[in-house]
Amino acid sequence: MTLRTAQIGVETFMQEFLPGKDVPKDLTFKVFNPACSNTRETPMYAELCKVATVVFTEASQREGVTRLVAKETHQCHDPTEMDDYEEDAKPNVTVYLEINDAECAYTIDSRRRRKKAKTTIHVRRKVIRAARSWAYMCIETKADPALSPFMAPNPPQPEEKSAEALGAHGSPTTNKVGPSPTSSSAGLYTSGSPGTANVTAPSFRLVDMEEGTTYMERMSHYAAKIMQRPFLAYCFTIYVCNNYAWLMRWDRAGLVISEPFDFIQHPQLLHSFLYRFACMTDVQRGCDPTVAPATEVEIGRMRAFTNYDTDWHKAKFLSSVEEGPVVKISVPKTDMISRGELERGKKDEQPSGSSEPAPPREFLVGKPVFMSNSPTGSGTKGLIAYDAAEDRLVFLKDCWRPEAETYHPEGEVYLHLHSHHVHYIATPVGAGDVVDDCGGIHTTRAEKYVGGPRWRHYRLILEEVAMPLEEYTTSYEFVDVMYCAVQAHEEAWQAEVLHRDVSAFNIMIRRYRDPKDGIWKCDGLLVDWGLCKFARDLKRPAVRKNRSGTWQFISAVLLVFPGKFAHAVWHDLESFVHVFYWCCLRFHKTNFSGHGLRDKIQLLYDIHETKNGISSGGWEKLLILRRGYQPFDLLGGSLDPALPREESTKPGYGLTELLSSLASLCKEHYKSLEAEIPELATTSSTQPAPAAEPAKIPPRRSGLGMRKRTTQDVKLEEPARPVLSDHSEVLSLLDGALCTGPNDWIDHAKGPDQFARFKSSHLERR
Repeated sequence: MTLRTAQIGVETFMQEFLPGKDVPKDLTFKVFNPACSNTRETPMYAELCKVATVVFTEASQREGVTRLVAKETHQCHDPTEMDDYEEDAKPNVTVYLEINDAECAYTIDSRRRRKKAKTTIHVRRKVIRAARSWAYMCIETKADPALSPFMAPNPPQPEEKSAEALGAHGSPTTNKVGPSPTSSSAGLYTSGSPGTANVTAPSFRLVDMEEGTTYMERMSHYAAKIMQRPFLAYCFTIYVCNNYAWLMRWDRAGLVISEPFDFIQHPQLLHSFLYRFACMTDVQRGCDPTVAPATEVEIGRMRAFTNYDTDWHKAKFLSSVEEGPVVKISVPKTDMISRGELERGKKDEQPSGSSEPAPPREFLVGKPVFMSNSPTGSGTKGLIAYDAAEDRLVFLKDCWRPEAETYHPEGEVYLHLHSHHVHYIATPVGAGDVVDDCGGIHTTRAEKYVGGPRWRHYRLILEEVAMPLEEYTTSYEFVDVMYCAVQAHEEAWQAEVLHRDVSAFNIMIRRYRDPKDGIWKCDGLLVDWGLCKFARDLKRPAVRKNRSGTWQFISAVLLVFPGKFAHAVWHDLESFVHVFYWCCLRFHKTNFSGHGLRDKIQLLYDIHETKNGISSGGWEKLLILRRGYQPFDLLGGSLDPALPREESTKPGYGLTELLSSLASLCKEHYKSLEAEIPELATTSSTQPAPAAEPAKIPPRRSGLGMRKRTTQDVKLEEPARPVLSDHSEVLSLLDGALCTGPNDWIDHAKGPDQFARFKSSHLERR
């Protein structure tokens, strides 16, 4: 998603975000060595650590707080992040709390060889690595201003130096530069130190260069990694370029950054920030007060749990509690959802005037199995949690939701869907905004400066610990799971709810043993309803710049023509087609591999451009959909002529034939839209397409075989019909595929994950 950013004065930044004690007036600290700021970056790391360590030590001794330590972490990445697609997160300097658990996480014992004459001596040394789960802040540096994402003040001019430009002790102040029209503070922050001149920093600007943009993305990546630790509502970072520093605060609404200041001429500014940060409580630094370290007794009970549904559940849960610190999340008992409330579709009214609240429910979690890779937006974390009260595993979703009339809390959506008996969706057992002991709701603060909605911290607890779609075992099971998800989407639309975020990551697999016959079975689940809208919301005018969903799976017309179309049913149905394509490219043998596959993925799903803050893309998607092409050729499977057939004259059926039929449906639907696509329209219209209403159709029978279709059934009709305007055509194709005889469905073997070789994959919400 687009990063909302605003700049404010240093004084305003301090007063707004760093409450507490300032540097005592009798304290003097080590000043950053100027020789380290204009050469290479590496000397800056050690010097910043020295400066920060002195400040942290004094704060600990004077104020009685646990000491923070600053460590160089640019050499080694976090070993717990080996399984994600992101680039190695190795900030230049990372700040940790000085406790044993953190030290064990960020310290590596290694050996180096020192050759002296003919003797080889083994010397043991400690290497510091990044350890996201224990990080409190990071500092990034650049020695070359040409690579900086921000404009630094101009170099000092000799004629500008005068007696008026000196501080109380004769030290030079920040260079005078032009006034800042966006500045919210006319002076630099001073406290406990000689005053500075009334000057302002230059206006906030991102350097319009590829290197600067790349470095800003890197800093966003580091901030996201820090905020992934359990559980941080916001975080601070510092950016340093030569002798200038920018203070930065990230939360889910955006980034607030201070004006730059010369920390060599005015060291008190950096010292003040570090001292205040050291004196803040964990909650003031962004830590969630509803999360606490689990006790040894609680961890022991959790480890004694053995009632796992499958070996997959056992492996996933045990690895999560081994790789991350085990913490306890407290959830108010009033947030829990009963079976009766699920059937009625709403929570019961809580009695007023009760003497004492009921004890909270407690859930033990380790490392998330899924984490958002953005420091702003929903910040979703998915965790397998141990429910101490019920002695079971549940799925806990921790996220942030915007405060907007058309965004509905996901727990309320699930209640509505279950009251309408929608199949193939998860079962909520708890949901609500995160509230601390004092009754305060966790909300963002950056929106005050960057604009946009305020975001609320939210948690959802689901009964099913489902597997991701990527865990399907055969192509037939893949189609079966997709059928369940499309049927859930149809039934939800009949209940006047449109999902609006169909992706490969929001379709899950539930494996269970049927209590009737004891046979293992599986269903598909359509999850993550946080971006859904009710039919009444869709009748309102579409909001320009606002597209819902995961970029790679969003309908082509919504990407190519932002603001032209209101989100409708057929856009989600097209997203299901992209899920088929995505999984086939990822797990099945096609005519693309290696670098060719990576380039194909980027061309089809990632390439975009941004103008005036609006992103557009999807051009290749639109091309293949309009022409009815598949973006690749599946190899083997039903195309293998050597495969035996039950009837030699009857062709087999597999993914190849199913994808061909889906492509034909998309071609016909896009043909029917030519009047609405600007490049093809004979008459233009400035009004967005009206939102559709739920189709009043009879409920679909749960059994399969209602209608069989083959590839030959899908033909482009004249005039073309909007065949994706409802679910019938897609469900008929999937129904027909699943009803193929066991000897006629030809499996396309699932192979290893072909995306794992790529260093990164941009799976972001925009």
